[in-house]
Amino acid sequence: MLRGLAGMKPEHSDLGRLDSNLPVARRAIVWAREGMSSAHKGDLLSALGSLQQALDLDLDCYEAWLGLCEVFTKLHDGRRAAACLDVARRIRRRNPATA
Repeated sequence: MLRGLAGMKPEHSDLGRLDSNLPVARRAIVWAREGMSSAHKGDLLSALGSLQQALDLDLDCYEAWLGLCEVFTKLHDGRRAAACLDVARRIRRRNPATA
């Protein structure tokens, strides 16, 4: 879905220098939150890049799937937004501690 954005990093953040000692799931959450922040500001391209980074680290990153839902909603792509929300809900059901 986002393969063309692989390797993109937000320009105005220090995420590229995240402590490699952080657990992978934690680094994914940091990327996802950066993506959601970018989406809230309307920078959907940066949001997609950050969310892709999160999912590259942890495909089960609940926050990243919610962020993608938000981005696709802003892009008026209800089908993809619903699919991302469905994935997030499945992750949450498997691990309620993620929410």
